[in-house]
Amino acid sequence: MNIKITIKNWEKYQTRTDVKRHVWFRLENQFFYHYKTSSMTAEQVRMYIFCLCEASREGGGQFDTNLEHIGRTLGLTAHDAESILKQIAALGVLRYVPVTPAYADVPLHNITLHNTTEQGTVATPPAEGIATPRK
Repeated sequence: MNIKITIKNWEKYQTRTDVKRHVWFRLENQFFYHYKTSSMTAEQVRMYIFCLCEASREGGGQFDTNLEHIGRTLGLTAHDAESILKQIAALGVLRYVPVTPAYADVPLHNITLHNTTEQGTVATPPAEGIATPRK
């Protein structure tokens, strides 16, 4: 499942607006003592740090990804990744929402590029009412 993750208060802690893609990000040395993060399990901390790293790579406090990618990266199932994200979101430090792929609502028979022949060339069926050359 494709998702968009937004780190809350990113701009408050990541003050460098002149850099588009960071190679590092600020993390307070009080991280483990903060009332929201001190109650996190080891898996939740790992997931949250992963999200901070991804947001930093994208340079803006939010990023698009999918649960399968997160699972592969962190050694989790997609279901476990989603469960951990829900738990972290409940703490109020990030937000995630499902993202619909661009052509999700278009039936496959209406997507021309999916109509390929055995040779790999695009074969678009003629529209109704248009004359086609005889063979």
